[in-house]
Amino acid sequence: MNGFLNINKLKDNYLSIQKLRLVSQARPDSYYVAKRRAKITITLGKHVTPSTDDGEYEILPNADLRLEAGETIHFTDGFHAHEGSKIKHSLQKESYIIKINSQYSSISQTFS
Repeated sequence: MNGFLNINKLKDNYLSIQKLRLVSQARPDSYYVAKRRAKITITLGKHVTPSTDDGEYEILPNADLRLEAGETIHFTDGFHAHEGSKIKHSLQKESYIIKINSQYSSISQTFS
């Protein structure tokens, strides 16, 4: 691992992110870790918030995305995890939901 970047350690109640390519600006020989936190829900996809232009949420191969939410992590249309990328999640309550759009059901193995 030649480099280490860590961004966005916020902890709002709800976090919705779209139009982002994790590591699109990083060097290919660097390893990139991003942590996203929300007290209740995290939603990732193409059209999840009106405050940002629509766009895909992509995790490229040298990215490690870490998600921490209180109750729900929701992957919607426009969420793409490329082969070689990593996703780790943590939910704070015993009763929780991870929603994955049916066309992305193949990534569900990441969360078992």
